[in-house]
Amino acid sequence: MKKKKILMIVLPIMILAAAFMVFFAGGSKEEGGKAKAKGPLVIFWAEWDPANYLQELCNIYTKETGVQVNVETTPWSDFQTKTF
Repeated sequence: MKKKKILMIVLPIMILAAAFMVFFAGGSKEEGGKAKAKGPLVIFWAEWDPANYLQELCNIYTKETGVQVNVETTPWSDFQTKTF
């Protein structure tokens, strides 16, 4: 039951993160129509276990696409201040 609850929280966040990577990659077009990122993509998030799992997913994404994605985290107490 606990794993299912975590999955229900993490899955929508992963979908949003994937959409973020697709729409805001900011890369230039290469021959063949593939986007090439100018630098590593950075996802800023609060420190908690799903953020660690997101970095694992980003590592898999990097292996498959060659696009470097890093997850930067900050404690919850500083998250709003650093975000805005």
